[in-house]
Amino acid sequence: MWKHYLVTAFRNLKRQKVFSGINITGLSLGIATFLILVSYVQYEFSYDAYFPNHKNVYRIDYAEKQNNDYILKTSRTHTALSTVAGKQVSEIQYITKAYYEECLLFNDRAKEHLNCLWVDSSFLNVFDLPLIRGNRDKALVAPFSVAISKSVANSFFGTEDPIGKTVYFNEHVPLNVSAVYEDIPSNASLQHKFLISFTTLDKMLNWNGYGDFGGAWAFTFVSLYPQSNINAVNSKLEKIASDNISSLRTRHLTGSYSMRPITDVHFATGLTGDIEPVRNKTLLYALLSVAIFILIAAWVNYINLSLAQSFQRADEIVVRKVYGAGLSHITQQFMTEAFLISIITSIIGFTIYFMLQSFLSHYIATNFASTSSFVLTLLMCIPVIMLCTALIAIYPARVIAKYKPAFILKRQYNNGSNKNILQKGLVTFQLCLSVFTIGYTIIAFKQINYMRHFDVGFNTDQTISLRGPASRNMDSVRYQHFVAFRNEVLSNSAFSSGTASMNIPGQELRFHDEGVRLVGGNNEKKQSYWVSQIDDGYIGTFGLQLLAGRNIGERDKGNGCIVNESAAKALGFTSPQQAINAQLLSGKDKPLQIVGVIQDYHQESLRKKVEPVIFKFEHPFEFGYYTFRTKTASRGDALSFLQDAYKKHFPNDPFVYYFMDNFFAKQYESDVIFGKLLALFSIMSIVVASLGLFGLASLNVQLRTKEIGIRKVVGASVSSILLLLSKDYIKLTIIGFIIASPILYYINNQWLSLFSYRISLHWWMFVLPGLIVLLIAWGIVCIQSLRAANVNPVRTLRSE
Repeated sequence: MWKHYLVTAFRNLKRQKVFSGINITGLSLGIATFLILVSYVQYEFSYDAYFPNHKNVYRIDYAEKQNNDYILKTSRTHTALSTVAGKQVSEIQYITKAYYEECLLFNDRAKEHLNCLWVDSSFLNVFDLPLIRGNRDKALVAPFSVAISKSVANSFFGTEDPIGKTVYFNEHVPLNVSAVYEDIPSNASLQHKFLISFTTLDKMLNWNGYGDFGGAWAFTFVSLYPQSNINAVNSKLEKIASDNISSLRTRHLTGSYSMRPITDVHFATGLTGDIEPVRNKTLLYALLSVAIFILIAAWVNYINLSLAQSFQRADEIVVRKVYGAGLSHITQQFMTEAFLISIITSIIGFTIYFMLQSFLSHYIATNFASTSSFVLTLLMCIPVIMLCTALIAIYPARVIAKYKPAFILKRQYNNGSNKNILQKGLVTFQLCLSVFTIGYTIIAFKQINYMRHFDVGFNTDQTISLRGPASRNMDSVRYQHFVAFRNEVLSNSAFSSGTASMNIPGQELRFHDEGVRLVGGNNEKKQSYWVSQIDDGYIGTFGLQLLAGRNIGERDKGNGCIVNESAAKALGFTSPQQAINAQLLSGKDKPLQIVGVIQDYHQESLRKKVEPVIFKFEHPFEFGYYTFRTKTASRGDALSFLQDAYKKHFPNDPFVYYFMDNFFAKQYESDVIFGKLLALFSIMSIVVASLGLFGLASLNVQLRTKEIGIRKVVGASVSSILLLLSKDYIKLTIIGFIIASPILYYINNQWLSLFSYRISLHWWMFVLPGLIVLLIAWGIVCIQSLRAANVNPVRTLRSE
């Protein structure tokens, strides 16, 4: 029997080529689209779950308040916290501090800039990193010891055993390789290629291993014992903060530590100090919802197209029923066809996905198919999608099987209004989804375009930044080497200015200070100030506008500074001119005199508002950046000259450069990815909805064939028949638009609230998606209706 059903199913698919093709195409595209979105969202949610004990691992964040208002929220903590908390919090199994830096690592075989972490000896236990070689408990105890990743071991030592070998970092500091660990996967917030023992810093800089509570600049991670009380741990951490951070009392602030699950670090918006860009969970849930809706829309198409196709098979159903086929037999026949289609569409859908996998990874700049959890997701999706597709077929199969021979012979298929209402409701859902995704895409691209063309207050055109030389980090004449390098570069007429700075626009500034106050001013209102290290070429190179006073120079080192507008306002000045010659204090530091005020500019993306910044004249240590502005649009010639000059003055360092316009735009990478995904799936939702409309229009035309013939006999024109057949779909589109518009407004308003600077929502942003969908729907329905309206009425009425 099942063999007969299967043979019949193949014959029907072959006989109904158009309907079968549309059915298979719609479901295949729906499945492929679903897989793309689910894989991407699953990848984002898999962050920091790559090691076995991740459920017990937390990062400790730090915050400071004044009168319940936050003045600082950061992912960094004080270096002494790990020592104190390790002794006073009994729930902690392991605790470690970590400091991020990008260092130069080299030996006689390789030389690379790599992500590095300075860590306590317990780091390998907190993160339970799989070791290939070395002792977990002893690897990072001794000063000048280093654990390297597998890829670094291969690059620097080849097939040799690296344990006990020497590598060098930055200014030729020797490190002894004590362990090799597996490479960190791409879905990890804390990316690193090698780990240096924190005791190395103690030896190099004469620090004590205890640390201090002076500044929050290191990460702190803990691994708790299972079933630990998180609230109890947070309470103990708050007590540690109040007992040990003495500066809080002098500044009349309250400070607190709090634990954040490691798997939530990737979504920790609103904090300073994070290394990797964070993601917004709401947007990921929105993408996941779109994935589910598009798959549902594809299934809706299947229902509508199956019902439409069934009326072309009416005679077959009559013959089967007359010869004794019952409800179950006909249902089984259509279910067999559904299983067959589900197998075919699943294979095609997965094939489309795998064919597009590499393109999509490049398109959205995320290799979301590179993790092992991705394979598990696919293995789970295959049977689920096939089963659901087959189960969805139960509805049309049961509806078709219940048709009575008398009604079929009289062509009275639709013996009730409930099915028609359900079908129209499903198509309205598809149209609503299309309006929503098109509208969301339009607004997302408007915001992204707004950010990329917003006047951020500085000029990145024809500007090239270089990584500062690591080999001269601790060199006492580092600045003199830079001046010689800059003078040679500026002797070339292709360059107009150059500067050295700790950070460049597009990066979070490295230092912040909550203790800044104005000499003789009102110090009741506290404020966190960012501190930037620059030189006299910074303003000219980045095209900043000096509003009052003068530029900073070498004579101001240690006693002078410039501030931005926001800092001047935070200090209580009503105009830039008032701030000139005012003196600032920070802790016990000697006063800094304000010599200039510059116009606010956006150091980071428009997600963040402009913060108060104090600029000191100080040559950056630990790399920094050397930035030059060119007079010519020919980047290639300028870059070639820069490389030659750099190699001449800093022969021991690799030449690493960035075009500043691209570097600054990289901040919007996650938003661009989101926009690209929306654009791609807006097209997909339109295609799927169009297929659904085609199916429903076909069904409607078949049901009203005789009516159309009668109307033509009594004189109805083609245009009037078109209006008659299309008005219902125009109504459905309008209903879909009405439903989608408030949802679209709410979701976009929520998304735009993530940006301190955003576009305004206008009426046309909601009307335009509705018009696009309306035109597409009307065009599809008209094509089907024209075919019916142009048929000779004699043919449609012949049976009468």
